[in-house]
Amino acid sequence: NGSGFAAGATVQFNGTNYPATGNSTQLSITVSAADLASSADPPVSVFNPGPGGGVSNVVTLVVTQAPGGSRLYLPLIAR
Repeated sequence: NGSGFAAGATVQFNGTNYPATGNSTQLSITVSAADLASSADPPVSVFNPGPGGGVSNVVTLVVTQAPGGSRLYLPLIAR
């Protein structure tokens, strides 16, 4: 969750870019269990395409095991 996300935004999760779906306040990506397990505290940011786009602040995600799968909701604010 955040604000200012643009159509075509991508999420960088632990150094890998993922296409995002959502709207101007909430984005979603799908990462595999292997992607989650590859780093204890992966950095996450959002890239908005131009014009006027750019990279959000970077947040560190604390990953914990959830029963039956994982869903991650990240508060990011586009700059």
